Amino acid sequence: MLTGFDAQTYEMMVFDRWGSVVFQTRDMTEGWMGNVRSGTHYAEAGLYQWVISIKKQFGVEMSRFQGHVTMLR
Repeated sequence: MLTGFDAQTYEMMVFDRWGSVVFQTRDMTEGWMGNVRSGTHYAEAGLYQWVISIKKQFGVEMSRFQGHVTMLR
């Protein structure tokens, strides 16, 4: 579990190469399993960007973490 952050403000989004959101959650325990379109399909092979936004426990500003993941099929 993450300490020093306000779990109520957590949000994770995954974007495809065109910038469209393919996955979004506010649940820290839910990870992206490669599903898109509300879980009815799986993402194509390629590069995806993830962004996590969360506020520090006693802060005002949101912290933003980002990176990339490569989907292989």
